[in-house]
Amino acid sequence: MFVVHPWNLVVTEAEVVLVPRPVPWGGIGVFCALFILFCGLMAVPVLVWGEPDQRWSVVALFSLFAASICLLATTVIYFSYRAAENEGPPLLVDRVEQMVRVSKHNLSLPIDQVDHLQVRNDMPDDDGKFRAETNISELILVVRDETEPKRYPLMVSFSCDYYDTLAREIAQLNLLPVKRVKGVPGSTLVYEKWLTPTPDHAVETTGDHP
Repeated sequence: MFVVHPWNLVVTEAEVVLVPRPVPWGGIGVFCALFILFCGLMAVPVLVWGEPDQRWSVVALFSLFAASICLLATTVIYFSYRAAENEGPPLLVDRVEQMVRVSKHNLSLPIDQVDHLQVRNDMPDDDGKFRAETNISELILVVRDETEPKRYPLMVSFSCDYYDTLAREIAQLNLLPVKRVKGVPGSTLVYEKWLTPTPDHAVETTGDHP
């Protein structure tokens, strides 16, 4: 999981892939400029009413604090994007060869072996226990297996319903079945909805989590 989620869904005739966005240097610059301005305004009263022998040392501390925060924010965001780029796309669907590839799990399989793509919100962990944290959103690839389906987590966010929009975009392409699953923290009640409906898919179902 990254501090930021630097992904774009790119759709071509040959493939559908989640690719890293370029590092948002413009946004980083705006953030740093606004933060430095804020710290500068905070230092004005010290310059006006502070003790003559201390005012410049206090201003220097404000400047050092502003520079440190900007440097830290820039470093975290930059390495988050670089880590995303180095790890490779979380999901790639080859429309020519009809294959699905997941670099995170070193997985490559035919599309017809995929049961569905699932976006989960506020759901229990694999042991059926709800996490202490709330507002967890996950994007998971569910693959058919001889015994029971296997789940491959693709991405996780601590922002509620974070991947819903992305899941709907993928569902509109009609390449993979896409399901939205939402749990109720503190309860076993689960809401399920297919975002790519077929005659066999109910609009929405509810039930207890197994």
